[in-house]
Amino acid sequence: MRKSNRSSLAALVIVPAIGLSLALSGCSLFKRTDESEPAPAGAATRMYTMTKEAEDDPNFKLTRVTVEPTRTILDVTMYGGDKDSFTIHVAPVGQPNTLFLETTDGKKIPLVSSVGVAVDPAADTIMPGQSKSFSLIFGPLDPAVRKFHVFEGEAAKNPETKKNDELWAFRDVELK
Repeated sequence: MRKSNRSSLAALVIVPAIGLSLALSGCSLFKRTDESEPAPAGAATRMYTMTKEAEDDPNFKLTRVTVEPTRTILDVTMYGGDKDSFTIHVAPVGQPNTLFLETTDGKKIPLVSSVGVAVDPAADTIMPGQSKSFSLIFGPLDPAVRKFHVFEGEAAKNPETKKNDELWAFRDVELK
């Protein structure tokens, strides 16, 4: 991934009116370095809206799957409970607990990047009553796939290990 040496502050200096409105909305005139490339113009994109709860955690919900020719995006939301705060993060790409998609025929599709969530060793704190929405970006999903699973590493496939290690899993995500 190429890093940009420019900042959104440059947009404020070059084009004050546009830059200010972009800065206030959290946008930049420059490409963000934490996102993978979007689908090419004219490519078929399929979006599926859902409310799929993670196994063993009704406060973690998969809300949308976007399938593009070059990537698959999962939008998820973690809801805080009523009593205690907690922290969340995703494992860096290439680690044992890195998230991946697995199709019903066993094909694994790796996590490429994430947007809006801390990457270990950093962590985001979710306070009681708050929520955090973020996106998980994976490699492309075959257009014929209509069902898959999401695992936070191989250990998340085993219900006992998954629960003891507090790993995430969404089984039987259906695209319909």
